[in-house]
Amino acid sequence: MKTNFKLFLTATFILVGVFSLFFISDTKVSAQTIKVETTGYSILSESSFVFGGYYSGNFDKKPFTTYFEFKKDDNNLDDPTDREKTIIIRRDTDVEEYNDFFTSPELKLFSDYFFRAVGCFEENPNKDITCSKDDSIKKYYGDILQMRTGYIPYGKVYPLTTINNNGVLDSMKFISANILVDNITENSADFKTTIFNENFLDFDFKIEYGEKSFDFESDFLQFNSLGKSIITINGLKPKTTYKYRLYDIADKLTPTATQIFTTKDKNQPTCDPKTQTLVNGVCKDKTGSGSGSGSNADAASDLVPCTNNCGFYDILKLINNVINYLIKYLAVPIAAIMFAYAGFELVTSGGETSKREKAKKIFINVAIGLIFVAGAFVIIKTILLIAGADTSWDWFGFFK
Repeated sequence: MKTNFKLFLTATFILVGVFSLFFISDTKVSAQTIKVETTGYSILSESSFVFGGYYSGNFDKKPFTTYFEFKKDDNNLDDPTDREKTIIIRRDTDVEEYNDFFTSPELKLFSDYFFRAVGCFEENPNKDITCSKDDSIKKYYGDILQMRTGYIPYGKVYPLTTINNNGVLDSMKFISANILVDNITENSADFKTTIFNENFLDFDFKIEYGEKSFDFESDFLQFNSLGKSIITINGLKPKTTYKYRLYDIADKLTPTATQIFTTKDKNQPTCDPKTQTLVNGVCKDKTGSGSGSGSNADAASDLVPCTNNCGFYDILKLINNVINYLIKYLAVPIAAIMFAYAGFELVTSGGETSKREKAKKIFINVAIGLIFVAGAFVIIKTILLIAGADTSWDWFGFFK
């Protein structure tokens, strides 16, 4: 009897254990069967796009929500910085075990986007509270794919649909990169490139450039682990517009969109970008006054300081130039002549009172005239100095 009871207890424990293991295992499998996929995207027109997704494994037909996350020029969708979401599709009733879902996002043209499908179970019956906004609820993610807006592969027409094939879009074989042309001189320029293709180290890239066609190419670009590269191209022509793009020498990827830049003129001065702008070959202060050399070189010595784009300070400069011209080319020479004439009259007066008085009067009048001219000069210079248009005579630094 005792033996039978022991056998009964042993069999019971074994059955309970097996049932527990089966139940727990079945629970885990059921929880892990849900799957979300990013199936691709469609380009309906130049400015209309659709993200595609798919979920499966919802055997219990629980309420399930799907949406897409996307970023511009950044494939790190785990970082919430600048990450955007499409509208959500919430399924509370008539939930299918599997289904496709699509969303039409608002995207900027001629930009690279990274996106993925996302799904989560709704645990709150309140429809105003969605699992997409609750970080504590587990999310199911599809592959991260990329697309470029404003671009359609050669030979394709709208509408165009690309399908995800193990994380790679069949027709998405193009270079995704951002190129900044910096430090442009008359014969060189720096190309600062950031590439977003995940497998960029598997390819060899160059920059091809030219005036009307891509007649030249750079050396191979050397990218660091973050996908950044800087290369300097020399031997450019002054004051020439070049077009350029990044390409894969094996021609497995479609090149980037064509962009342009213009080299500087050979005699073009280098302006301070913070305080000056280049106008007609002259570095003009952003307030309006000019400096440097060019077609209007040495504006202080020219009567007219500018020919177009003139401002308030150019008017003051014109008045200043007129005063300088009158003093330098009229007042001083005439005063010298009159002083010489008065001296001649005085020397040849021979004691005549009338000639002596005449010479004396000329001396006084010329001196008064010079005082007036000097006063006008000081007034104009002071106005220019206070206005900041001319500090050339601020000898004591009062206005600095």
